[in-house]
Amino acid sequence: RARLRTILGSKGMLRIARTHALFDLLAQLDGWQVDDNQSLSVRKRSDRARLKAVYQHVDGHFSEPVSRDEVAELVGMEANSFSRFFARANGQTFSDYLAVIRVRHAATLLGLRRGVSIARIARESGFRNLSVFNRQFRKRLGVTPAAYRKQQDSESLLV
Repeated sequence: RARLRTILGSKGMLRIARTHALFDLLAQLDGWQVDDNQSLSVRKRSDRARLKAVYQHVDGHFSEPVSRDEVAELVGMEANSFSRFFARANGQTFSDYLAVIRVRHAATLLGLRRGVSIARIARESGFRNLSVFNRQFRKRLGVTPAAYRKQQDSESLLV
């Protein structure tokens, strides 16, 4: 409910970004996925366990270098098999999922830590290259990190 209120209270690109973040959150609900027929189905128990291990690993290590091979080994799969499994089960590639987690964290930090440089927030969110961070942030949220921070600043003044 709180997330929906923040979407309704925002305007423009910020509203789109928050809606996108809500869809990402909904896509991560444990145990459910939208299949090819657009109906909800329960994943196999072993698949759920693997996905849970991946999610926990990424949540705990997203600010560090995380490789597909490392995560595949963690869940007892070959790298290529893991890629197919993850894309089928999660609806996105592993690298896209990792980028979404990192961008979401960066967006939170941009709103909370206004005195910290964007480059430092990028590093703390797991991006080793500022241009990659800027590109991924814009791709995921539709605005640059600087514009997002400016929107956050102006929104907090209105509240």
